[in-house]
Amino acid sequence: MDGSPVSPPDAATTAMGTETADPSATSSYCATLVFNCYRARNSDGDLYTLNGFRQSQVGVISRPSVRQHALLTNPQLQVDPVNPWFYVAATDNGQPPVGAVVEKVGRTTGWTWGTVSASCVDLIVPSDNYAIRCATKADMWSGDGDSGAPIFTQVNPSDPSSSSITLLGALGGGDGATTTWNSHVVSATTWYSGYSAFASELGVPSQHSLNVITDILKNPVLSGSVSSGLPVLSWTSAAGNGVDGPITYRVLRSTWNAVNRTFTESGYLAASTQSLSWTDTSPPYSFGAPSAYQPDSCFSWSSYMIVALIHGVGQGSNTLYYQGPRRSYNTPC
Repeated sequence: MDGSPVSPPDAATTAMGTETADPSATSSYCATLVFNCYRARNSDGDLYTLNGFRQSQVGVISRPSVRQHALLTNPQLQVDPVNPWFYVAATDNGQPPVGAVVEKVGRTTGWTWGTVSASCVDLIVPSDNYAIRCATKADMWSGDGDSGAPIFTQVNPSDPSSSSITLLGALGGGDGATTTWNSHVVSATTWYSGYSAFASELGVPSQHSLNVITDILKNPVLSGSVSSGLPVLSWTSAAGNGVDGPITYRVLRSTWNAVNRTFTESGYLAASTQSLSWTDTSPPYSFGAPSAYQPDSCFSWSSYMIVALIHGVGQGSNTLYYQGPRRSYNTPC
């Protein structure tokens, strides 16, 4: 089917892209030693090239307002107006353990979550005469039309404002008992193929970067000077493609006390700002000119780093060191 167009349902006569990779079966799976053999692949996916008819952004997932474990009466598909996106911070090529919490966002059932019930199982689809190798099954609701939905884990599920996720794979279908919900066939058991399966068959890592941190945010470049012994910091904007809100810059400070030979601060949040500069008006010491290199441990010093944050996703800067007073000359270092 390579070369076939794909169209959105609301503009069925207008193509939004073209299928560019849909590999043939890479192996076979036999339910017995001789009989009931099926063509098999490691994933249930293909690759499309978009033509710009629909706006797109690599590495982001729409974030609905409601997260469901049991399906609510009505579809919960409204996008959160405050945190409209999940951002792919990493991909995971491993197999999650049984009991691990996984999530998905699909066009039919929205944002649902569940727990892994079986890891790396071969799934047979007799009606289509094929099998998917080493799929993951989860006790999680999905329905017709959810196929292809991203499966992920939240990097920090305890923080509702965090939108940073680890991409695990993509939904292939439902399994087991089904029911009808809002005119859709849905199942409480979902299976999906892991990201590594897509990578091995579609060459995803060599063609695309799904880690969107470097697309949404750039690394701020930190520079500095000294004014009357006070550290003056400035940095470049971290705004990349697809930024949809203000960026918060956090100034992190660490301080080494040469007299006590201990860190009195480690990653202390000295400031949080949306500007591109900041002066430390209450530094631990009176400092000299900044350097990219850590001073000798005989000297007290502070280091500064900037972390740019948007929707819980962050990028860090380089580190600057400001040298303070030397440990007493008559005391060995």
